[in-house]
Amino acid sequence: EMALAGRTGLTLAQPADTGPAHAYWFGEDQGRYLAATTDSNAVLAAAEAAGIEATLLGAAGSDALTVDGFDPISIAELRQIHEAWLPDYMAAP
Repeated sequence: EMALAGRTGLTLAQPADTGPAHAYWFGEDQGRYLAATTDSNAVLAAAEAAGIEATLLGAAGSDALTVDGFDPISIAELRQIHEAWLPDYMAAP
């Protein structure tokens, strides 16, 4: 959703020992948040100073969503799929 809203791609890598990819990337617990920033070093330093665990997961700026270990998908294709699923679902018999 952030990539679609920002109209930019992402390259992401899942940290080691964090479980199955689907659970890590799509789990919606209240213990994790994703933040986009232009100064990751400052965010990581502030988190460390506050005693908050923080991990750099990747970088923005391409035309595709690329998650380590999976084939990339273009943002244009992802947008089309995202915006068409409900009309397609409602049109199905």
